[in-house]
Amino acid sequence: MHSFKQNIYNKLPITFKNILVTAYNLRFFKIYGRKYQILLKEIEDNFFNLSYEEIQKLQNDQFMELIGFVSSRNPYYKKILKDIEIHSLKDINKLPVMIKDDLRNENIKSKIDDSIIKGYTGGTTGKSLSFGMTLDDYIQREATITFFRGMYGYRFKDKIAWFSGKEIITNKEVQKNIFWVKDLLNNFTYYSTFHLKDEYIDAMINNLNLSKIEYGNIIFFSTIL
Repeated sequence: MHSFKQNIYNKLPITFKNILVTAYNLRFFKIYGRKYQILLKEIEDNFFNLSYEEIQKLQNDQFMELIGFVSSRNPYYKKILKDIEIHSLKDINKLPVMIKDDLRNENIKSKIDDSIIKGYTGGTTGKSLSFGMTLDDYIQREATITFFRGMYGYRFKDKIAWFSGKEIITNKEVQKNIFWVKDLLNNFTYYSTFHLKDEYIDAMINNLNLSKIEYGNIIFFSTIL
């Protein structure tokens, strides 16, 4: 069953869908501020200037900081780590493998006071999965991803295709051979993975070429609560 917002979105013509997607993404501008720029510069400096041994130490320190956090704030890991001794990153294989059903359990949530950004996987391998991040987590994530993509030439606002496992188009768009919506401000084009079929693929490839898309990725949607 569709939500009220989804029903309204589905009834809009494609032009208004594009405008709504563009407006929806404006909320992410708060992510790319001063802290984001500092973290991006820090990641670049670490990658290019630290020795292999220094990077190993940094990884170990951050891992142990994470273990300390979940030991005190996360009921799931607090219970697990009670019987496991973790002294360094080398002990990571002592942790049990986590499955998606574990993440769907309420007990996995850490006890924190920060506002939570809720993320969703696309559900391409089965049932979609939701997960929570703090704003600082999200900024760290985006800075890391931006650096990684930048190693292959991507820069913010380059033309990029996102392949989305969400309901972004309806039958009225399909009848017009339209299988995408656009963020007009950030040069994002979202293509529907539900329509990656033989009968539609030529239209998608033609649009990719006409739009002069430079990069592609898989998307998850997130909501700031």
